[in-house]
Amino acid sequence: MKRVNWMALLAAMLVMGNTTAFASAAEQETTKKEKKAYHFGKFFDNWYIGAGVGAATFNGNHGEEGSYGSRIAPTFNLQLGKWISPVVGVRANFNWMKAKSFTWDQYNPNVDGIEKEGVYKTRFPFMSVMGEVVIDPLNLIAGYKPNRIYSILPYGGVGWARAAGDLKKSNIGFSFGIDNRFRLCEEWSLNLDLRFNLFHEGMDGTAAIGKWDQDFTSGLLVGASYYFKKRGFDGCKISEAEMESVRQQLAAMNQENQALRDQLAAERNKPEKVREITKTEMMVSDMGVFFQIDKYNLTEKERVNLGFYAEMIKKAPGKKFIVTGYCDKQTGSVEYNEKLSQKRAETVYNTLVNEFGVDKDQLIMDHKGGVDYMFYDAAKLSRVTIVKMDDSSKSTIEEKVVEE
Repeated sequence: MKRVNWMALLAAMLVMGNTTAFASAAEQETTKKEKKAYHFGKFFDNWYIGAGVGAATFNGNHGEEGSYGSRIAPTFNLQLGKWISPVVGVRANFNWMKAKSFTWDQYNPNVDGIEKEGVYKTRFPFMSVMGEVVIDPLNLIAGYKPNRIYSILPYGGVGWARAAGDLKKSNIGFSFGIDNRFRLCEEWSLNLDLRFNLFHEGMDGTAAIGKWDQDFTSGLLVGASYYFKKRGFDGCKISEAEMESVRQQLAAMNQENQALRDQLAAERNKPEKVREITKTEMMVSDMGVFFQIDKYNLTEKERVNLGFYAEMIKKAPGKKFIVTGYCDKQTGSVEYNEKLSQKRAETVYNTLVNEFGVDKDQLIMDHKGGVDYMFYDAAKLSRVTIVKMDDSSKSTIEEKVVEE
C-alpha cells in the first residue's frame, strides 16, 4: 500500500484557504454595493483556451520505495473552457506526463531499471481527459468584477485516464484542484494550477492484492489562458437610481396633465357671455410599466403606479387605450420574446380590468416581441409594457369660450 503525505496536502489546502480569506477581506468595502444579476450570454460568449507546463508525480502502490524527488516528472496540459456565469464555468482539460514509479515485480512491462535490490523503476506515458466545473468564489462573495487582478478558482471533474506504456490500462478518473488566475489584460491571464487526478489502482501495473486502493497524480503547472470575444457579462437589473429617474419623469407628466385638467375646469366655470364653440383634444399621457428580465409579473411599485393611471383612464370614458408589451431582442429567441411580450401585455390588461375596475371596452391589447433599444440605449428599459391613448379615439370636447 502506498503512503500519502496527508500533512503536506493539508498544509497546501490551508495556505490556499487563507489566500481566499485574505482576498475576500481585501475587497470587504466593495461588497457593500448592491449585487446585480447578469445575463448568461450567448453560446459563443466567454470562451477561452489555455496551456500550462510544470512538474507532477505519480503515486502508485509501491511509490514509497523510492524518494519523492525521483518520481518528479515534467507534465503539460491543454484546456478549452467557457464561463457560463460570473460564478460558474465548465472546461475540458487534457493532461500528459511521463510517469515515474516503482514496483516489486521485475516482469512488469513498464520496468525501466533497478532502484535497489527487489525494487524496480517504472516509466510510462500517462494521460487524462477530464470534464470539469470551475467556481469563482470571489465573484460569488464580493460581486462580479471583470478587472479583478487575482482570482482563486477551485474545480472538480470526472473523465478518462490511460497509462499508455507497454502495459496499457484505462479507467475512469476524477480531478480536483485550485487554479490561481492572475489577470494580465482583458485577453490574457497567467495561471498557477495545483492539480490532483484520482483513479483506480494498478494503472502502473502494480496492484495491492486483495484490497481496493487508488492511484493518483499531483502536480503544479504554470500556464496562460487567452479569452475570446465576447468577454465579460452584462448586468440585467435596473438600478434603483435609474428606476427613480423614470418615476420622476412619469410624476412630472402626471402633474402637467393634472394642471391641464384644472385649467380646463376653470375655463368651464367662467360665466358665458359669447356663445362660441371650439374643439380641444382630451389627452392622457403615456404610461410605462417595467419588468425584470424574463419576468411578466408586476412589482408592488409598478402596481401602485398602474393604479394611479387606471383612475386617469376611468376619467376619460369612451376613449380607447392600447396596451402594448415589449421585450429586448438582445436576450432570448424571437419566438420566446414574442410570447413573453404578449404575457406582459396581458398582465397589465388584466390588472387594469380586474383589480382597478377599468372598462375592458376601453382597452386594446397588443405585443411587439423583441425590439431594439427604446430608451437611453439600454436593453433593460425595453422590458416594458406601454399604455397609451389610441390616436383614432382622441375625441373632442365642446367648450364654451368666455369673452373678457
